[in-house]
Amino acid sequence: MSDGLRGATMTPFPPPDKEATVSPTPTRIDLHHLVRKSRATDLVAMGDVLAAAFHDDPVLSWMVPDEPRRRATLPGLMRLLAARFQPHGENHINDTGTGAAVWSPPHATFSQDDDEWFESELVGLAGVDLARIGEVVELLESNHPKDPHYYLNLLGVTPDQQGHGVGSALLRAVLDRADREGAAAYLEATSPKNRALYERHGFAVSIELRCSDCPPLWAMWRRPQGA
Repeated sequence: MSDGLRGATMTPFPPPDKEATVSPTPTRIDLHHLVRKSRATDLVAMGDVLAAAFHDDPVLSWMVPDEPRRRATLPGLMRLLAARFQPHGENHINDTGTGAAVWSPPHATFSQDDDEWFESELVGLAGVDLARIGEVVELLESNHPKDPHYYLNLLGVTPDQQGHGVGSALLRAVLDRADREGAAAYLEATSPKNRALYERHGFAVSIELRCSDCPPLWAMWRRPQGA
């Protein structure tokens, strides 16, 4: 001890404030679950995500039965569908680009120019599979409900992220708003696995859809929850 401190009264340091030294546990943000409305610059990513998600889907496999051709064709077809609905402003994608959904709001319509552009692009992309694709498109259009609703045309998650809540996050991004508005929602499920997901979110099968020897699709309607 130095001379300057000899004989001085030593005041001990106060014990540490336990509450002040406990650091709060940081909240982990899962970027896969952060969903936003898509932009035109997201269309390529949306096409790739949806193509990966639907590559082994039973209905899409019937529409484009050749596996290598399906792998080559689906990204363009999915991008076309996303682009067709993009002007309605309800397409969504997550922050990591592993999930995407193609929606339209109640009362959304397409102009004659929109339809002609879509049909022209579809013919060019579909090639030898045009008849099968057209058969399913006609089936869906002829059974589409007339009552106002949010329409989920497509929802897909990359295989490595399936089963981790990404699909649910994409659904809730629109369904929560639909519930607040008292609006219904509609979709067509293309597999039992997808149908089960939608049932967990309040959708119910209204009719089974079939054409030729294509695997079944299920038209599903959802009444607003909490209304």
